[in-house]
Amino acid sequence: MLEERRLQVAIELAERRGYTVRQDWLEGVGGGYFHAAGRPWIFLDMSLDANARMKQLGKALAEAAGFRDVSDSDAA
Repeated sequence: MLEERRLQVAIELAERRGYTVRQDWLEGVGGGYFHAAGRPWIFLDMSLDANARMKQLGKALAEAAGFRDVSDSDAA
């Protein structure tokens, strides 16, 4: 459950920065960042485990910051 707690802390930090974060069952076909109604939104797919949702959140935040080609690899 440590992964779930880390994800929750990361979501809270994103929300403090002005993002609206939603977690919905997207059955592995969606999620990510978009801007609508004058607000930045991040959707996370609840059908994924906490580690995968953390990656989704990181990728969405990177995209929001202007990094368009964010790799899914774990390489640093």
